[in-house]
Amino acid sequence: MEDEQCKNLLQGLLKETEGVARFQKVNLPKDIFQKSLDKIALFPYDTKSSLQMDFEKKKNTELDIFAGYIVNFAKEHELDVPVHEKVYNVLSRKAK
Repeated sequence: MEDEQCKNLLQGLLKETEGVARFQKVNLPKDIFQKSLDKIALFPYDTKSSLQMDFEKKKNTELDIFAGYIVNFAKEHELDVPVHEKVYNVLSRKAK
């Protein structure tokens, strides 16, 4: 992750996901955030997610299953997930 803006975005998404999971009482390792970053760092630079590949191929995406779920759950439980909201809103517009 060479781009600082992308790194910050990823870290924000991971922290929010962890926060929602912990709110739901999901039993996660205490160091899940760092373990996740370490694992992601092992991916080749040009690795693309299935979501990204679906967008590129103009196929139906998993946006609602992933980011949409986090955003909707957070709203229902009054949790703050501003990074997910931003990503979800931007990508939802692009998906149309």
